[in-house]
Amino acid sequence: TPAEYTARTKPLLDKYCTGCHAGNAPSGGMELAKRGADRDSVQKNAAVWRHAADRLRDHSMPPKEMPAPTDAERAQLLSD
Repeated sequence: TPAEYTARTKPLLDKYCTGCHAGNAPSGGMELAKRGADRDSVQKNAAVWRHAADRLRDHSMPPKEMPAPTDAERAQLLSD
């Protein structure tokens, strides 16, 4: 739900992802900040979110030199 996204997911995306994946020149061409949280937006951008989840799942994102989510935070992001 949008409320869950605002309370649980967005803070983690802001902490670990959107610093690099936002703005006019997002890293890797992956702009996540404007992808939204409602079901329609996620479905519309499903390929982008699947790609992001795959990179999070295989620990290739965030890069090793950047702060990374804990295992619990990673699990939360992947379940939301």
